[in-house]
Amino acid sequence: MTKKPLETKDYDALAGEMIESMRQNYIYSLEAPYREYWLRLGEFVTQFAVIERRLQAALRHFAGVSNKIGQAAFSGVRVNEAMDAINRLLEVRSLVRVKARLRAPFAQMGTINTARNDILHYGSHLLTDEGAFLITNSYVVHSEAKVRELKITHEHLQAMTADLMKINHHLSLEIEKARMKRTVYRHPFRMMLKRPWQYKPPPPAPPGKRTRLTRRGL
Repeated sequence: MTKKPLETKDYDALAGEMIESMRQNYIYSLEAPYREYWLRLGEFVTQFAVIERRLQAALRHFAGVSNKIGQAAFSGVRVNEAMDAINRLLEVRSLVRVKARLRAPFAQMGTINTARNDILHYGSHLLTDEGAFLITNSYVVHSEAKVRELKITHEHLQAMTADLMKINHHLSLEIEKARMKRTVYRHPFRMMLKRPWQYKPPPPAPPGKRTRLTRRGL
């Protein structure tokens, strides 16, 4: 006995149910305790943009070019490329101490940049049983060895935002120290620079321990 094909109205009803289910899941992800995640995500993205601008300023400063030349020469330079270029400029200008002072901020910036790219490009999957969000690239990589999985909470986002503010202070000090008042440098800047790094990425999960979503390639 052949099955009767679904009529158009049946497809419409099924689509409506799917849309409503997606809407309810989205609303659920906005409720407490997940609302804090979206708030902290907005703060993180905003502070990351501040750092991108500050890296552009550092590039122009160490290259010794005007803003106009910098806009033409460094337009489109991304975070990792900017840090590499700054390090090369510091080498050719023999600014060994400056490069040494920026080593730790740049290393932390690289860690945060990887997390930021994964969050924005691969999206967040709500883990209702853990109160966290899963970030994974499993849908776009062809090899199991290249799969990355990151569990993010609002505490992680808050920690990364705090570290971005600290990195901003490190860069500002190297760019503007000559123009700073000693009182500004001695107190708020030095206090911020002495703070330990807040964000520590969790160790990667081994293949057998990854979540069901990652194993399904979502």
